[in-house]
Amino acid sequence: MINSLSKVSNIIIDETVGVVKKTFDNLVSDNKISEGQGKSIFENIKNGLFDKSSELENSVTELIKKIYAKMDIATPEELEGLKRRVTLLEKLTK
Repeated sequence: MINSLSKVSNIIIDETVGVVKKTFDNLVSDNKISEGQGKSIFENIKNGLFDKSSELENSVTELIKKIYAKMDIATPEELEGLKRRVTLLEKLTK
């Protein structure tokens, strides 16, 4: 679930970067800003978006962990750990 949300946030960021780039390309082609200004501003915005993407992913991950804990549901990581323990215990009892 967390990985799926991460993929969705990356898709959103990629799409946003594409729209921002297209906007700056249009401003340059309309001679409203220079090509150098467009590249510089775009890079700053792009880097900021990717920084925020990482922060958003961390926030969502923490929120999901809190939801799992409040609902008393095992996380996928906890479930994997339990499966490994059961497998080990089964081998030890044979």
